[in-house]
Amino acid sequence: LTDLTSFEKLEFWAEQAKQRTSEDTLKIIVGNKTDLLDQRKVTKKIANEFVKSKGKMFKYIETSAKTGENIQELVNKISNYYLETEQTEIKTLNLENTKKSCC
Repeated sequence: LTDLTSFEKLEFWAEQAKQRTSEDTLKIIVGNKTDLLDQRKVTKKIANEFVKSKGKMFKYIETSAKTGENIQELVNKISNYYLETEQTEIKTLNLENTKKSCC
């Protein structure tokens, strides 16, 4: 949030993430250093617009590693996504196994 050059490099990294992961892989962009508001260079609006332009699997959260702000929320967001994905895959596998054993 305090380094405009770092934010500008996100275009490259977002494209790398798109190319190297499946479409349904969650990608979270983390704006760090919310504790340095007086040095902020990237507004929340600009960051949200950028993330929105990248697609539905890109999410955004602002944190402070120094104060711990939103760190737990970030971990929860990641955990919840993968728990939901895991449950969906298990259900799919169970349905396939049921069909195979019935035939």
